[in-house]
Amino acid sequence: MPQTSLGFNQPIVGSPNWGGPTNANWALLNQFLTGALPLTGLNVNGNVVISGSLTAGTINGVIPAGLVTVPFGANPIFNAATGLSFKITLTGDVASSSFTNGAVGPSVIAFRIVQDGTGGHAFTWPSNVRNAGDINPGANSRSLQLFAVDTDGSLDAIGPMMYS
Repeated sequence: MPQTSLGFNQPIVGSPNWGGPTNANWALLNQFLTGALPLTGLNVNGNVVISGSLTAGTINGVIPAGLVTVPFGANPIFNAATGLSFKITLTGDVASSSFTNGAVGPSVIAFRIVQDGTGGHAFTWPSNVRNAGDINPGANSRSLQLFAVDTDGSLDAIGPMMYS
């Protein structure tokens, strides 16, 4: 059974041991997860399964939020340190692109690729992106692809390409 940095075994959320009176440390963690107690410096080795909501200020550093609009260029950079959801509007062909600073964690990376009013622009996915779909070449079309970050910082598609 995985252990936390506090030195106690990690029970399954919802099990009889979760936050029970027999384990004061897990009761404290339960209070933190429900917002009843602020807790800092907790490191967990293993998996924590949470059903419901979790609000946290820091998980493996700050998790950037919001949509990042990446300026068009022939070689755009999608930097996960700036956000987890990217949008680029193609006004020409993208010959190559880069994805940087991917870190395994509680995140899904989203790419929104929009064709301008002319359409027909090519988009070359970053070399560290696997199994990405083809983008829609139609004028004013939108293509959306979701990815999970692998242990080497690369991206694996986790669903089919979505079009609008």
